[in-house]
Amino acid sequence: MKSQGQLSIVIDDVPWQRQQEDLLQPIPCSSQRKAECKIECSAGFMQPKTRYVLCNGQFLLITAEKNPLQEQVINLAYLHAEPSITQKIIWHWLSGAAAAITLTALAAWLEFYFLGLVFLLIGSLCALQFYDSARKRYVFHTRIGGMAVLDFTFHLYDRHKTGPKWIALLQRRIVSAAKTLPKGDDRLRSELAEHRRLLAGEIISKKRYELAKQRILKRFSKQAA
Repeated sequence: MKSQGQLSIVIDDVPWQRQQEDLLQPIPCSSQRKAECKIECSAGFMQPKTRYVLCNGQFLLITAEKNPLQEQVINLAYLHAEPSITQKIIWHWLSGAAAAITLTALAAWLEFYFLGLVFLLIGSLCALQFYDSARKRYVFHTRIGGMAVLDFTFHLYDRHKTGPKWIALLQRRIVSAAKTLPKGDDRLRSELAEHRRLLAGEIISKKRYELAKQRILKRFSKQAA
């Protein structure tokens, strides 16, 4: 019996053109998983959360709050250790807050206290929206296929520095997990197999899989030459 996470597929566009067993690293079943740490994050206030659990040193289990029965598994060994980073701050909320506070002061000076209270409330809401919009996003890609398969969004002003600490932990696990991958032709088959698993798990689309496959074959053909 095959361990969970292993598939038998036809790997096309490679010199040997035959069916063979994928060199997938077995994904541990529930009873074999040893959770190391976990984190929950969302794209913003009142947005659905996503739960991430790091287990067995190199597997990341992902469960979305909106679909808790569907679990995705990322093998960190195949990821590039350096994520792409984008930072977002929606400045128009700050402009709205400043304008509302100015109108509040004007209404108070004119003794329109109820109107001033309304402007103060609007200004407070704009300030909260501005604060919540300050986010930093980290996106991890597969090392050779170049596919974005894992992303995290953390608040920019998190005083506990939860995001950077979590990303640093993942980077260490990615580097150590990569050492377990096979070499040579076995690495080619392993990379193709892993991207095929990501396709089967609906983590990447068919179009993205085909693009990743082309990149992997091109990379290994250059090495062979």
